[in-house]
Amino acid sequence: MFEFDELEAALPFEAIAVFGAGSDEVNGLYEDTKVKAHGTPIFRHVVLSTTLLAREPQGCRTGWLIGVNRRPYYGIRTDSERCPAVGWRPFKAGLSCRHE
Repeated sequence: MFEFDELEAALPFEAIAVFGAGSDEVNGLYEDTKVKAHGTPIFRHVVLSTTLLAREPQGCRTGWLIGVNRRPYYGIRTDSERCPAVGWRPFKAGLSCRHE
């Protein structure tokens, strides 16, 4: 038998839910676009097509960004190829974010 947590960790994300952000442009469900950048999927907001969640290089490091119209709103530095659930930081003052 498989342990559910082990199985879940091995499967790729098909969608990511973002909530608790200080921007309605960011909150919501993001679906896998089936397009990869830097070895990981790009996720698009299901309602607002200009809002993306993707892994991006930042100098010699990598991280995940949530951006609207090619402007970064939230980011997290990590080498992980899986989108992290915690640790996100806003690029604009007054914003906060939680993601699951």
